[in-house]
Amino acid sequence: MDELTAVVSAIDNATSNEFALATVVGVAGSTYRLPGARQVVFTDGSTIGTVSGGCLDSDVRATALEVIETGASRVTVYDLTVDDDALWGWGLGCSGVTTVLFESGASARDLAGTLRTARQAGKTIAVLTRLGEQPGARVVIEPSGRRGSLGLTDRGEEEAVRLTDEALAEHRSTIHTIEGVDVFVEVVEPPPLLLVCGTGNDAGPMVDLGKRLGFEVIVTDERPGALEREIFAAADRKIVCKPSELDEVLPSDRRLYAVLMSHNFMRDGDTLGALCGSSVEYIGLLGPADRAAQLIGYVVNQGVSVTDADRSKLHGPAGLDVGAEGPEQIAWSILAEILAIRSGRSGGHLRDRETSIHPKHG
Repeated sequence: MDELTAVVSAIDNATSNEFALATVVGVAGSTYRLPGARQVVFTDGSTIGTVSGGCLDSDVRATALEVIETGASRVTVYDLTVDDDALWGWGLGCSGVTTVLFESGASARDLAGTLRTARQAGKTIAVLTRLGEQPGARVVIEPSGRRGSLGLTDRGEEEAVRLTDEALAEHRSTIHTIEGVDVFVEVVEPPPLLLVCGTGNDAGPMVDLGKRLGFEVIVTDERPGALEREIFAAADRKIVCKPSELDEVLPSDRRLYAVLMSHNFMRDGDTLGALCGSSVEYIGLLGPADRAAQLIGYVVNQGVSVTDADRSKLHGPAGLDVGAEGPEQIAWSILAEILAIRSGRSGGHLRDRETSIHPKHG
């Protein structure tokens, strides 16, 4: 399961409110995690999730234990722009600023319920959290409306909603200052969908690795028995359908990435035709470039329009050029390419990147 699901599950399964939730709400410079990363800390020091690469672990635990004891939320800024062993005693090379919100178990449990419901419904929501003095007040904006208050004036609350619309459009969480109060505007999206079309032996590693990387995995085939193989046990959904029925069974409001793995030319061609013109963001085709060209020709001959937008989503052969060999490595290569596409990246070497690894967050 992905980290947020694990965090929410840990909170749901806690038998009391004797825990604290740490959430990254702001970053600057070189940091390990981005806004929205979460970590649950229990009274025995055990944790689920992480808000740092190790640089902050001991202090995060200590602060969380204080919040468990007092029940009062707080915001802590960790400034590691100067790697000072006399101050921090780690010398791990961290060189950024991370702002973390710590909340009591009771407050975190309410939030976990909101997150769980949204993810189960496959809906994107925005969670606005007041920082600064008296942190923790929240507004939740869902497709059905909004609830809660940040403790601002009516004009301030409306300004927060306007800024949220911008954040939702950009799929980006950030901090805004409204009426002198810092507000963390967090966009919480459901897991991206990985559609595996086909049930060959090489589809098993794709399903398993997709789950490990936080995707909600759907496997489709028109043969019911093929979907019951043990190698697909990790799939979230197994759908018996023809390629022409895909638009009836797949959500249109989710970020969707498809890999065609039937190893049957006509079945892959029919699936490709069904996905053309859809909201899918990536269509991976196995085999050489010649096969991809032949599949496009097949689709066109079937009377399906293949637009430039469709062609930009086609990746055949699918995957990054890492010399992958065998089902597991090929799955890694394809999923790495999907992650790059999802993040708007090229998939090249980080050492060649001239700008920061992560986008700047407010």
